[in-house]
Amino acid sequence: MSMNLKPGDERRPETQAAGEGYVVVSERLSRGAMAMGYQAQKGGRTLFLKQYISPKPIVVWFDGYVEYQRELKRRIESNSALKNACYEFVDFFVAPAPPRYSPTSRLYYQVFEWVTGGKNLGEIIGEFRDNPAVHPWERRLIWAKVIIGSIMRLHEQKIAHIDLKPENLILIPRAETTAGYQLKLIDMDFSLLTDLPAPWHGVAGYVGTPNWWSPEHIIGQVPGTHSDVFTCGLILYDLLGEGNPYIGLDEATYKARVLEHAARPPVLHGSMPGRNEHEVITLLHRCLSPVASARPTAAELHAALNARPTVRPPTPPPEPRMSPEPTGGGTTSHAERVPTAVRSLTLTHGGTRQVVNVTTDINKAGLEHFGKDARFWDSISQFKLERRVDGWYIAPNLTAVNETLLNGKSVAGERKLNAGDVLAVGREAKGIQKLPLTVTLETP
Repeated sequence: MSMNLKPGDERRPETQAAGEGYVVVSERLSRGAMAMGYQAQKGGRTLFLKQYISPKPIVVWFDGYVEYQRELKRRIESNSALKNACYEFVDFFVAPAPPRYSPTSRLYYQVFEWVTGGKNLGEIIGEFRDNPAVHPWERRLIWAKVIIGSIMRLHEQKIAHIDLKPENLILIPRAETTAGYQLKLIDMDFSLLTDLPAPWHGVAGYVGTPNWWSPEHIIGQVPGTHSDVFTCGLILYDLLGEGNPYIGLDEATYKARVLEHAARPPVLHGSMPGRNEHEVITLLHRCLSPVASARPTAAELHAALNARPTVRPPTPPPEPRMSPEPTGGGTTSHAERVPTAVRSLTLTHGGTRQVVNVTTDINKAGLEHFGKDARFWDSISQFKLERRVDGWYIAPNLTAVNETLLNGKSVAGERKLNAGDVLAVGREAKGIQKLPLTVTLETP
């Protein structure tokens, strides 16, 4: 029996009379593993009608699935900003399928708003890969902020999309909005409520798209918000960097490279405002970690893209020190306050010392007097030592071959240094440290 609908067919809830339903106005637009899509109309409004292959009303988890959809719809509509960023869930119902229209042929239908006037992000990425000038960096950065802001709101409502990909992100020009574009997230009918188990858990798989699978999809774990962050990382590599690092791979190679964390930190194709470029690069690379707990949250990504630091909290001003009270007969109404300053930084290894007085790139050539292990340091810059008003900071070069280690831990962003800290290169996971240098700070 063919399940295909044809123009003029009407689909409606079983409680409605003929003429009150959704009238199909197109041939089939799409066919996926779960459903077939059609353009339909009701009351003069154009809508997207999905006729489901799965679930069918006969499966034991069907009633739970319908309730799950009601809760998903409620959560989206409870947040006005999120509601505006997602396509509208208009209706869902069961109806007998043609040609017999018998109770045993009942199928499930969902109706969504018909999104027009925009392009999916996959199309847009293709445009600026062919011609970068067509969508300049500033515009792509705005898109990144809009997308991650919407995913952040989705996660705040305890919803995980779990099938994010450029084709499920529609960008519609809207001159009246601050961003200039309106985002529509689509294809959410198998999204997860992260605080409620899916009714199909254990009896049906979780949706996803090959070559956009998260590590959780690959190893058979339940996907969640951390899985969305992984896919957002791939998308942001495309929007802000040189491209998705796993694009075009066959399925087996894709899985292997994802689980190896084979992607390098991205090279951004524009400048970030403020002092957070290292942070953005680090967070994007962490998005692709095969370890879910190592990935940032969507809120952290959103803050970094909007130039609000998240890797390192704002540094409080240095504690003032009081000048000695006058010993003579004079008095003062307020004690003089003199801020403590840090003058120079000294690196030591064995009996060898190196004094740094100004902001300096630390590299292999500059450390050769410490010994042969300097060869493991980057030849251009392993990290930068930056002198600031409130002290010395380390800013690692995230493209260096070996990790920068601070007290044995890999440095993922700027850090303020303290006396006694140990800087080295190596691999945190393997416990390897090469040429450890102890920090001494000279103060007045």
